[in-house]
Amino acid sequence: MVDKAKKPDRWLFYIGTDDAYWRTIFNQYLKLYPTFGFANKIFKEKDPVKLQALTLTILEEIPAIIYLDFSINREPMLGLAQILTRDAILKSIPIVGLVENKEHVKQCLSAGVDFIHVKCGEHHDVIYDPMALAFPKEVIKPQFATAKFKKDIVLIDDFRVGYISPTSMHVEGNIKLEKDSIIELDTALPKNVVASKKFKVLNVVEENLYYDFKYAYDLEMMVLDEPAMTEDQFDDALGETDEAKKAKLVQQAKLARKQKMLDYEEQLKRSKKQLKSWVQDNVTMSSPKTTKVLLVDRQLRFLKEQDVKALDQYPFSIRCQTMLSDTYREVLQIMPGIIAFQMFSHVEPTEEELFQEAIKTLVEKKDDIPAEGATPEEQAKIDLIKSLPGEEREELNAIGDLIKFIKSVENYTPFILIYNCPFQTTKALQESYQYPLVMIYKESITIAGALNITSIYEKKQTEKYNAKINAKIAELRKQDPQKYRGLTLESFNELRYYVKKTSIQSYCSFEYPIVIVTITESELTFLADELLELKTYRLNFPVEMSIHLIPIDGKAYNDFEGKKQYRALIHSIDEGDKKLMRRYVNEIFLAPKMEKQAQDDAAYWERHEKMMSEKLEAIKAEE
Repeated sequence: MVDKAKKPDRWLFYIGTDDAYWRTIFNQYLKLYPTFGFANKIFKEKDPVKLQALTLTILEEIPAIIYLDFSINREPMLGLAQILTRDAILKSIPIVGLVENKEHVKQCLSAGVDFIHVKCGEHHDVIYDPMALAFPKEVIKPQFATAKFKKDIVLIDDFRVGYISPTSMHVEGNIKLEKDSIIELDTALPKNVVASKKFKVLNVVEENLYYDFKYAYDLEMMVLDEPAMTEDQFDDALGETDEAKKAKLVQQAKLARKQKMLDYEEQLKRSKKQLKSWVQDNVTMSSPKTTKVLLVDRQLRFLKEQDVKALDQYPFSIRCQTMLSDTYREVLQIMPGIIAFQMFSHVEPTEEELFQEAIKTLVEKKDDIPAEGATPEEQAKIDLIKSLPGEEREELNAIGDLIKFIKSVENYTPFILIYNCPFQTTKALQESYQYPLVMIYKESITIAGALNITSIYEKKQTEKYNAKINAKIAELRKQDPQKYRGLTLESFNELRYYVKKTSIQSYCSFEYPIVIVTITESELTFLADELLELKTYRLNFPVEMSIHLIPIDGKAYNDFEGKKQYRALIHSIDEGDKKLMRRYVNEIFLAPKMEKQAQDDAAYWERHEKMMSEKLEAIKAEE
């Protein structure tokens, strides 16, 4: 594996087929940053499997910036984007998505890329945005007009919907909502089914997520807002001087209000019934992947297996990582049922033959390599043989630490598969770790091998769940045979519509009040009360656009006037939007100058008229 810190070249990777567009962008890089030593590589792969295998090249080269062209072959490209944006080693590399128009912006942003740019005649931001992330101290700051003003608007934060039940939604997002609070969300649910935007927060967790967010929420749907109660009729009653008429009007007002609530409750019942029917109709369309698999290998060698498929084509949800963080955030976030490790995963493909020879020598306890007078190849083997026991001990200790962490998580017992482990046995490590769900394999990690175990795991989980429910049914029937005679396994399964990630109904949005204070055609600053993630949000002012929050002098925000001041780069706009932005900014920027010019003109004409008047008076006086 090539270490990024030791990589001298500054590669720009373009994955796509639009040679003319990329040539224009790359030439701009060379013109703007001639001393950076930028070089570019173009990859035109269209096959989904070959596309995801490009991850190996990217991990080997560690480019400075990656451009993914979603214009064609969008679905496979989205799969590659998800692999890249989730990997720990590649987290710091800016990834720019390119599209032909704004239609697919939301879908492409959902893959986790940092920016989306519409391919057009505007090139500045396509270069400036990723440079501001990758090289914040060296990026060339544009000298654009800056409009300074204060305007209250809303910041839009997109959430993702996992599933919908007859009473609630399971949603993921990056804000820590307060349990029992009432929030408003914009959703794509049919308005004739769910008329209200209000939801009650039932639960907030930070684990077992599907998308790449921090939190998951269970939100109770209010379905229908309570009617607004006016005081008009009561005001009429208070204005009546006749006590009898006043009492009658008050009674009528109370009855009208009561009837309004009765009508609302009746409509709410119908709406809830309609919602349940809608969920039932959509359940047949959803087929969730119930088991998650996490494959950990520094080389991600399973992506180049002969019969490998695109990862989203497998019956299980597969995530891959080159390494795990010290906090095991990746594990807690998705809580996979299977975690598969490749031991000695730092060994590169070119070193595999030598590695296998060293393993064989150790396993067979050979000592047939001379310690003195060894050839360079023999010396490399000797050095490797000496290093393997220590490396194995370190890696097994690291896996042991992970298992300790897993034991601390309530109701979580995944299978741990350890591949390329020639010196241990399953029984020995099960006893050492005091964890019976560890399995050892001498061969290298493969998707096929991991999925065979996954099938067994899923079957066991299903059997375990069914046994638990059947025991519950038997217990209930024992208490009251007549009442519970119709209970089945299905009676305990919550009705859920699992929303496909490509559906518009898989998106919803939350809004924060903010105050814009400065804006150029490429970036802006705003004030907010909330602590926000440095990621992409949306604005509907002055045009529909996305903004990516970036650090301010190494900090997430500045303290300003009792609020948090954020800086953001504008993206996801087309050429027409750019022109509108430019016009809007220039109008505000030039307004003070225009006003000053108008004042100067008025003063000039005032002086001119005064002077002419004085001359006329002088002429009259002479006459």
